[in-house]
Amino acid sequence: MTKYLKTAAAVGALAFAATQASAVPISGTINFGNIGIVALTGGATFTTATGLDFTPDCTRRTPSSIVTSGDGSFAVVVPIATTASFKDFNFGGGNLNEWTLSSGQFAFDLTTSAKSGTTTDTFLNVSGTGFVKSSIAGLDTTPGFFSLTASRSFPGQLTFSFQASTSTIPPDDNRVPDGGATAVLLGLGVLGLTVAKRRA
Repeated sequence: MTKYLKTAAAVGALAFAATQASAVPISGTINFGNIGIVALTGGATFTTATGLDFTPDCTRRTPSSIVTSGDGSFAVVVPIATTASFKDFNFGGGNLNEWTLSSGQFAFDLTTSAKSGTTTDTFLNVSGTGFVKSSIAGLDTTPGFFSLTASRSFPGQLTFSFQASTSTIPPDDNRVPDGGATAVLLGLGVLGLTVAKRRA
């Protein structure tokens, strides 16, 4: 009986390991362009607003944007034909399913968000982090990076268009420079090889 239990446990562990090994992280970037409109909440300008209100387009459909392009894992999404619904959110916060594709293939949970220092009264730049998830078998939920920009002709304009993207690749400004440590290590490696060659 004990031998049977051990065998069953081993088989179960192997099956679990195989399942885990077959799943891969989501990769790439997906881009959106709006078909609805977006409005500010909590303030009349980009600099004073505290959040965004995504409004359906003029036909009152629920999607607020379309997919304009995608690569990596997102290459399976059909551009233009696939729409996405965005949820209202406050800067500094987030939402489960901040955006969801009409195809059901991908969605994004926004966990943090903030306005960038480049935001002005006529240009809005929002970035955030969260998790990309997929209904496609074999794709693991993966950390992702959210970006949204919008512009308007004058500070008092109440509604405006936006562009957004989500990527599993960290933006350049989030990458920490190594302060030259890589170059130092490379130099030491070359020096070590030179010394070893002379001794030989």
